[in-house]
Amino acid sequence: MSARAWVAGVAAVAGLASAPPARAQGVSDELAAILARAALPSQDSVAVVQDALPPAWSARLPLPAGGRFVGAVLGRSAATAYLVSGASPAGARGLARAAALDAGFVEATPPPPLARGGFAPQRPAAVERPLCRGALEQLRIRTRPQGTATLVTVAYRTGPSFECGPPAAPAAPAAPAARGPEWNPWAVLPPLQPPPLSSGHAPGVCRTAVSSAASGTEVVSALDLAGVLRSYGRQLEGAGWTRLPGDSSVAGTWTRVAATDTATATLVVNGPATGGCRSIQLELRQNRLEP
Repeated sequence: MSARAWVAGVAAVAGLASAPPARAQGVSDELAAILARAALPSQDSVAVVQDALPPAWSARLPLPAGGRFVGAVLGRSAATAYLVSGASPAGARGLARAAALDAGFVEATPPPPLARGGFAPQRPAAVERPLCRGALEQLRIRTRPQGTATLVTVAYRTGPSFECGPPAAPAAPAAPAARGPEWNPWAVLPPLQPPPLSSGHAPGVCRTAVSSAASGTEVVSALDLAGVLRSYGRQLEGAGWTRLPGDSSVAGTWTRVAATDTATATLVVNGPATGGCRSIQLELRQNRLEP
């Protein structure tokens, strides 16, 4: 560790991030300002370094070339390093990813999409996934503008992670129901994906409810109510459903006739015309045709 290192407990580091007297410990104004906004590793003890990473950490925490190293907070099994890059946020992120990939990290496999009652959950357009090296090493890269430059945060931790661990062994297939899968009231519908999230919006404020014959969800979208309905309607029509005439711009009924059943799905969209959540109600009626 460099001569300009300071070691203390987590509580003391939290004080470092908010208290000017830490300058006496050799921490620059720039690093202290960054730490005041940072989430420090939750470890029993940490080290704050400013000149360079210690050799033992350099192999574990790959840093991109071309950036100015500002400092790092090192814990027992977690660390966060801060660099300033002259590249754009996207370019700086690319450089940091390249360094991680060269060091043997790979991108975590995204979870499979889930659907409830025909509605797939709404997720941010770019969900951050970690980079993994084996099942026990995880790396996250974040960038944000800082004046005319870019602050690059490289966060590392070790330990079990559901994102980096091996996928669970598939469960043995369940015995088919006596009447077959046609009797699942939602089996005839495609998973309905929500409209893309507009910039700066998160889906967590919205709700989903489902029952055996009706489903409801809420999505955040910059589209108006008619646009939300069109988004879902195009998915139904792409899966072979036909819209019936006579509905409004915020309510529609689609039908599908197959060899074994007929089904109709009614979608109604309401909610604020701009901003916030749009509430989508879906009612499904299915008639099974006996052979």
